[in-house]
Amino acid sequence: MDTSNLLFPKPKDTKRNVKQVRRKACEIPKQVRMAVAIRDNGKCIFCGKAGISNAHLVKRSQGGLGIEENIFTACPECHY
Repeated sequence: MDTSNLLFPKPKDTKRNVKQVRRKACEIPKQVRMAVAIRDNGKCIFCGKAGISNAHLVKRSQGGLGIEENIFTACPECHY
């Protein structure tokens, strides 16, 4: 009988857990999207066309969170 797993259990996959927590923190909650849409009048802050409140000021890949201060409204062309 192999008792090594009982004495030294394998660590949980913390990398996966960190990714899940990170993904959750970067998501934009519906209430934040609504608040940003109202703040920006539903228009792209760059060109004034109709836009979607889903752009991050600080990129998600660089640690930007899905909070109202970090989200703005942009049309698809400007967001790209």
